[in-house]
Amino acid sequence: EELAARAKRLAELVAQNPGMKVEIQLGESVVGGGSTPGQSLPTSLVCVSHPRLSAQALEAELRKNEPPIVARIERDQLLLDLRTVFESQEKIIAGALRRIAEEFGDAAAGNATGA
Repeated sequence: EELAARAKRLAELVAQNPGMKVEIQLGESVVGGGSTPGQSLPTSLVCVSHPRLSAQALEAELRKNEPPIVARIERDQLLLDLRTVFESQEKIIAGALRRIAEEFGDAAAGNATGA
């Protein structure tokens, strides 16, 4: 499916950043209100984490981006729902996560003593 391929592509871009951990999960997008309250569609979710940031802190950093990036948090995991992202926006998301990775660094590198 197209969403799964896009999720894989975005996950591969994000995983190149130091400290970023990425996995793809199957999930659901809730659609509509009004005549279709609570109806859902299957989707591919990109789950992103960083050892120095909670899901809430990572989400806050994404909202600071220009343009702001809105993700969702479920069970202490930051999730990007590719059903709600235009293909042209994927590089913007990858760039924002690269900036965050550079700003907060890699926890393993931060613990190195160099002795």
